[in-house]
Amino acid sequence: MTTFHVGFEKEGYLYVKGAPERVIEKCKYYFKEDGTISELSEEVVQEFNNLITEWSQKMIRTLALAYRPGTLENLQLSERPSKEDIENAEKNMILIGIFGIEDPLREEARSALNQLKNAGVTVRMITGDSKEIAAKIGKQCDILEIDYELHEKSQIISGKDFTDRVEGVKEEFDEIEKKRYYKIGNEEEFNKVSASLRILARCSPYDKFVLTIGMRNSDKIVGVTGDGTNDSLALKSANIGIAMMTATPMAKESSDIILLDDNIENIVTAVRW
Repeated sequence: MTTFHVGFEKEGYLYVKGAPERVIEKCKYYFKEDGTISELSEEVVQEFNNLITEWSQKMIRTLALAYRPGTLENLQLSERPSKEDIENAEKNMILIGIFGIEDPLREEARSALNQLKNAGVTVRMITGDSKEIAAKIGKQCDILEIDYELHEKSQIISGKDFTDRVEGVKEEFDEIEKKRYYKIGNEEEFNKVSASLRILARCSPYDKFVLTIGMRNSDKIVGVTGDGTNDSLALKSANIGIAMMTATPMAKESSDIILLDDNIENIVTAVRW
């Protein structure tokens, strides 16, 4: 996620937060422990990567934060910049740090997911977590077999790899019905990948949207959960969009069901109805 904050005399800061490996790629400098700014060398990047690996093994999620000072003018950004303009501005940034977040699995999650599976619902986990953390969580809640190994099967794939393989989503226009519709770029490849897919890791909102469109076009009844504004397109494209109680107004408006609390057991109740 990228935001621009205006300071005094139009001087401001472009902030980026997200998966550490993606944020670090945008950085040229970093904050040292003493508060000074130094060039981000390969050795320092490796130290950060070692820390991320160590935390992943402890099921601690990681998030990186970076910034770049400047004005909208010298960052070449308009007040409503395009995605391409934002990506061009996200360079030579200063890495503030990497944060570890503990988010243990709720006790009721495993039982609720098993109830959904017993009802004939195929559960796929879509997450911003790394493959390693996603695999551990997947095993805890029975989305994956307990003896699953990352190198053995294709049940976990990163969002970028998934979208690249299926060639994303294409928008087309139906001249007869006079409406636009979406289709997967490579439907044959989508069917191959999605057959065994259980977890989409390091997933962006667009990757989530691609999976939603692909499953719907495969004649599946698709339910999607989400809470962010960026989830709105996937929520709206699903047969049943399910927003969390803590979701943004746009996510709620794009959904068919709003949970009264962020508890997966409520989805089981919704399926029963």
